Formats: sequence, C-alpha cells, structure tokens
Amino acid sequence: MKSWNIVGWGLGILLMISIIDSQCSGSGSRSESTSSSYRESSRPAPREEPPQTFRMREAFQFGNYLYQVHDVSYRESISTGWFDTERPLGVFLVVNITVYNRSGKTQDVSSTLFKLKDNNGNEYKTTHSNFKTYKLSPEMEVTGQVVFDVHFGRNYTLLLAEDDDLHFNERKYARVNLGAADDGMPMDED
Repeated sequence: MKSWNIVGWGLGILLMISIIDSQCSGSGSRSESTSSSYRESSRPAPREEPPQTFRMREAFQFGNYLYQVHDVSYRESISTGWFDTERPLGVFLVVNITVYNRSGKTQDVSSTLFKLKDNNGNEYKTTHSNFKTYKLSPEMEVTGQVVFDVHFGRNYTLLLAEDDDLHFNERKYARVNLGAADDGMPMDED
C-alpha cells in the first residue's frame, strides 16, 4: 500500500510540475504578444494632412479645379422662375463662385461639388444652384451661384470637392471660411 502512496505522490508532483511549466511558458508567450502589440500601438499613426482652408476672393487650385469664391449674401427669398419666388425655412445663403477646369479633359461640374458646414458641425446640401451639371471643357470656366437654406447668424464654411463625385469624401475637400451673418450684412430680396 505504501508503494501506491509513493506512486500517487510522484504522479501528483509530476502533474504539478507539468501545470506550472505550461503556465510559465503560456504566460511568457502572452506577455510577449502583449508587449509586441503594445509596441505596435505605441507607434505614432501616420499623419493625415488637415483639409486646406482658403479665404473668400482667393483663387486656389484643388483637385481638377481652380476655385474662387467671390462673395456671399443672405436673402429672404429667391426667384425660381418668371413669376415664382421661394422663401426659405431659415434664410438663403447665396455663394457666388467660379470653377475653372484645370485638367486636360472635360469634367462634370454640378452642385455635388459643394457642401456647407456651420460652427455647430451641421452639414447642408445645396437647395438651389445654377450649376446644373456642366460638361466643362479643359481650360474653361463657369461662374454661378449655390444656395443653402441656413440659420442666420452662424459661422459657415463652404466645402469644395476635388472632383464631381456623388460620394463626397470628407477627407478630400478644401474649405473656404464664409464667416457669419451680422446686422451689418444686407438681407437682399429678389
């Protein structure tokens, strides 16, 4: 019976050694993978260039186009036909802009080139535009208006796309600071 106790003790000790050995080797690889993932995550992420910001009346190249925002006005109504006028829910922000095709091929120019953001992070799409989708030949330009229905008195930034793409990529746009409406800015009515 004593021989069975010795064998039991021996097997128990071998089992304990086996468990300790597996835990030590397992934790070693775990800490190694943890430290390697830590090293990877502690590397600085590649820097992404911030969007370029331009001023009104400044001509600038961006993507396939040369842009220039001439002026901005706020209107309580706009003309939509011979005798039709439309009133906004807020106020119409009208942006006069020129787009020049600097690429070597014909480009589509439409209202999808433009979006607007306010200082609260709200985004606006064009309400009206006389950029009805032009096939703009190389080295040609078109001047027109884009209109947004907005809140009076907020700061606005016009976002301009690199090219006329229905999938507006937030990372690939230029910005033009339009400022804010104030009491001194005229409220035009068509």
